[in-house]
Amino acid sequence: TTPTASAFPAEFREEKISQNILYFGTDGMKILFQSCVCIVGGVGSHAAHILARLGIRNPRFINFTQVNLSSLNRHAYAALEDITTIKVMSIKQFVEKVVGEGCVINAR
Repeated sequence: TTPTASAFPAEFREEKISQNILYFGTDGMKILFQSCVCIVGGVGSHAAHILARLGIRNPRFINFTQVNLSSLNRHAYAALEDITTIKVMSIKQFVEKVVGEGCVINAR
């Protein structure tokens, strides 16, 4: 199995966001880490994907539908094995793999 982001040593996690720190600065990254962002339906998976990689640690996902064949082409994270999975649970699992430790995900 592939290790989660939290399984890597702290210096690896820090290196992963090192370019973000250069752009936003340490104080800016602290603000991002503490920010809560609500992502609602539509093509929110793309926003969720980018925000997770940026450093948002408190995302809230809202979407009441399931992944299906006709929606796979619009998702940044879903694959065939995700069909019939509630979309917010699928993106939650994806973001946990990307961000790992310290991320509090609220999926509704």
